[in-house]
Amino acid sequence: MQFYNSNNNRIENNIISNNEYDGIILQNGSGNNIFKNNRIENNSRFGIYDPIGSGNNNIFYRNILINNLRGNGYDEGMNQWDGGSLECGGNYWSNYSPGCADVDNNGICDLPLAIPPYYIVKDNFPFKDLNLVTMPVPVGCP
Repeated sequence: MQFYNSNNNRIENNIISNNEYDGIILQNGSGNNIFKNNRIENNSRFGIYDPIGSGNNNIFYRNILINNLRGNGYDEGMNQWDGGSLECGGNYWSNYSPGCADVDNNGICDLPLAIPPYYIVKDNFPFKDLNLVTMPVPVGCP
């Protein structure tokens, strides 16, 4: 899915898989979008790709990112990679979630996941438990 100068959209409940390039790519100032409850897997490049800061102020949360060849996420912009609170959660990452520590057994990884290439933006509430991602989104989440 390519977003070119796309703003103020909600992208929800999609299966984005087996694409020749990226699952989602943000281009030319795409911002203020919410991406949630999407399954993004087995794409030939990145699951979610924001090159050269093309997208800003987008929110990605409760997405399932699995086995995207070059990486599940790549953000040169300033996007938010979780719902803003523990209750809203973040995303499930096949390259991080299964092995992350969850000492309190709440289904959320104890440490945030920093998003490449600069590792400045983070998913502060990555899901360890894949089943929790698909639970109903609590009231008050974006």
